[in-house]
Amino acid sequence: MKIRPLKGKITVQILEDPRKEQVTKAGVILLADNATEAGMKPRWFKAIAVHPEEEDVKEGDYV
Repeated sequence: MKIRPLKGKITVQILEDPRKEQVTKAGVILLADNATEAGMKPRWFKAIAVHPEEEDVKEGDYV
């Protein structure tokens, strides 16, 4: 099924699961702290569907 966003909107896919723990190369476990103020951090998404009239973002762009 092809997703078609509304005018002026895009549909994105989150690149990392914000609910899981992350383990660094050194073995340090970083807890999933998304429900706290400390968990507020920038996240990257991939545009998977873009309205045809949208000019700023193209399908496949990272935002």
